[in-house]
Amino acid sequence: RLAQTAFALANRYFTDTQVAWADIVDEKIRRVAFFHPATRERRLLVWALGPENVTAFIPAVGPSARLIRLDGSEITLTPVNGGYTLELAGATNRNWPNNRGGYDIGIYGEPVLLIEEDVTPPEAQVQPLPEQSWPEVTVSWEAVDWGVGLESVELWVQVNGAGWQLWQSGLPAQGQALYQGAPGQQVAFAAVGVDRLGQANRNLTPQAWTNIIEKPTHANVNGRVFDPAGQPVAGVQVNIGGATGVTNEQGDFQLTAPLGVWDIWVEGRPVIRGRDFNQDATVALLYSRNPNVVLNGDFEQGGSGWNTGGSSPLAMEQQPGTQDHAAHLATAFTPNPGVPGAEGSNGGNSTLHQRIQVPYG
Repeated sequence: RLAQTAFALANRYFTDTQVAWADIVDEKIRRVAFFHPATRERRLLVWALGPENVTAFIPAVGPSARLIRLDGSEITLTPVNGGYTLELAGATNRNWPNNRGGYDIGIYGEPVLLIEEDVTPPEAQVQPLPEQSWPEVTVSWEAVDWGVGLESVELWVQVNGAGWQLWQSGLPAQGQALYQGAPGQQVAFAAVGVDRLGQANRNLTPQAWTNIIEKPTHANVNGRVFDPAGQPVAGVQVNIGGATGVTNEQGDFQLTAPLGVWDIWVEGRPVIRGRDFNQDATVALLYSRNPNVVLNGDFEQGGSGWNTGGSSPLAMEQQPGTQDHAAHLATAFTPNPGVPGAEGSNGGNSTLHQRIQVPYG
């Protein structure tokens, strides 16, 4: 009788429905929501995933809901603190007709069905913005609908306290968009979620705002130059993007560099390559007054100055997203002739070397 009743309930309440959303809460509770367009209802199945009894909280989307159990019994619930609290039975192997045992382990707990007319629009929010922004503002939003499901998101903008203007529509539940403002503007944003019934809360208030300022053309760079012993290096010239500064007795320097990606040079030698200066920055630089006796130590000139050895090939590669290069040893396995062993253990190797003379002092 229990199985027959369950089949009848499924046939009655899930015909002509659409899946609205589904989730798992704390790896203990499974929730699957269906949308019934004809009655504007959310029909929500909830059950426990493990053997323990659990308590589920379901956000309310209407003034009341019908709770239907597997045996066909039904009660009406009123939301408390914005939702319904349901006690769910844990998984069992006794859910067969006449309470006979089934499998050795339980297959989820007994499901319950919560039916509620959806009269609540989705929740939507724009993430906070800094007090000041450059003219290009990245706006992030997130929306959720616990009823019949989210259809789309709208983004609205308000400039200098004037009327709200629709900026974007048809957006997904979360994402980012780039707004182009102008210096001197105070710009506010609000997100609006629209559900599958067309419900939306367009009583707009600012959710995030920022003041647009001129985008700077230069970055203030402060730094200190150290030698390999950790001591400050005084009186050396630092160059970044054509701007120069000279270190004081404490090894400190200041300069104003144009925004961009630049190599950092000390006394005509590169010490950092491809540093992104898109805002004010502080750097620490390692520099030795003695010349670098290792030729092409950063492999910027490929394999120049290096001797290769071994049976396996190597390659010079540029690191993704940087100007840094690296030597990739043994890009393929080639065994050394005459070295015994099974495949993979017969002496294949790859080496780089050069002879240097280390100066005194």
